[in-house]
Amino acid sequence: MTYATASYLIGKRDNSKVKPLLAQLRKLSHVTVADEEVIDQSLASDFEDYEDGLQYFSALRHHIDYIITRNLKDFTESQIKVLSPMEFLSDFCNTDN
Repeated sequence: MTYATASYLIGKRDNSKVKPLLAQLRKLSHVTVADEEVIDQSLASDFEDYEDGLQYFSALRHHIDYIITRNLKDFTESQIKVLSPMEFLSDFCNTDN
């Protein structure tokens, strides 16, 4: 879902950059699956935004380290660390790897 959304948003500005930017994102991310269990958990959850629920329960199931979102307020009860894109980049760029 995230890749489809990113493709749409990037393509609105410059369609020629869609695939190169998505390829860079893929190198930095782990793709999870939203299967029946994740869908059911999201439907039964208190998340007002269904898409947030899908992302959260998929990330939880796959033991993801971070949820990166501009919508921090919808993840206040998260068991996973939730960061804004700028917070993540700051942490990522300042890591001694």
